[in-house]
Amino acid sequence: MSHKDKLSKVIKGFGVVYFLLNCIICVVMCIFAVQAWMTTGMSPGYVVFIIPLMGMFSGYWIRIGKFGWWRSLVIAGSFLILTAILLTAIFISPKMELLKQKKFESAQKAKSLDTKINPPKVE
Repeated sequence: MSHKDKLSKVIKGFGVVYFLLNCIICVVMCIFAVQAWMTTGMSPGYVVFIIPLMGMFSGYWIRIGKFGWWRSLVIAGSFLILTAILLTAIFISPKMELLKQKKFESAQKAKSLDTKINPPKVE
């Protein structure tokens, strides 16, 4: 088996994995969109549904090996958006939680110091 055949199989396998990953993301996003719609009565979640749908098409096109200029553009956009979402979820969200926790702790500390300096008035 030549290197070209191995590479072709790897690319097709990646297309299948990418397609399935976006199918899972699509189901999760649908669940969240329906839950938000039931809670609030309106939800723009259907707009975000475009991202995994674009990824599913990209995975399918990678699997069958059809690449045109616009398909390549959609695939590249899908990769960029998915990478941005994953980086946000993995690296930025924990840092935001840490900042929120520090802000809450400093607010609690300031409140306790204010109570010690100015005790509450009992009427």
